[in-house]
Amino acid sequence: MRDDDDAKPPPPRDVGSNADEPKDKHRVGKNHPPLATRFPKGKSGNPGGKPKAPPAPDPKAMLSRVLSRPRQYSENGQTRTAAVLEIMYEAAANRATKGDARALREINRLIKEYGLAISSEPEAVPYDYGAELRRKLDEMHERQKQQEE
Repeated sequence: MRDDDDAKPPPPRDVGSNADEPKDKHRVGKNHPPLATRFPKGKSGNPGGKPKAPPAPDPKAMLSRVLSRPRQYSENGQTRTAAVLEIMYEAAANRATKGDARALREINRLIKEYGLAISSEPEAVPYDYGAELRRKLDEMHERQKQQEE
């Protein structure tokens, strides 16, 4: 056993650019304020605080704005202008007349939701969607009545 085993190990050396400078010495200059005035009591380091985030957009208002915008579309070779929502309803009605079951269910749901009275009389339908759509809507209406009874 050696005599120096009982001795304490030397303290770790400070490695870095200022390793040779004594600990109590402080460099003063650009970006190095004097230690006495560096952090004054009672003053925040971030007086303005974190900037507030911009308000989140209102999805309901955004959707309403987008769906009510006028758009041009072509129908039977004529250019027409209508709201986006109206064009979407027209497209769903056209798909329903071609036998698209999903579009037919959606049209039926809208009729039920808005309490529309659909009959085979052309005056009761605000737009002329064609005899096929009226026939299918009448069939759906009859089936709905039978299911409710």
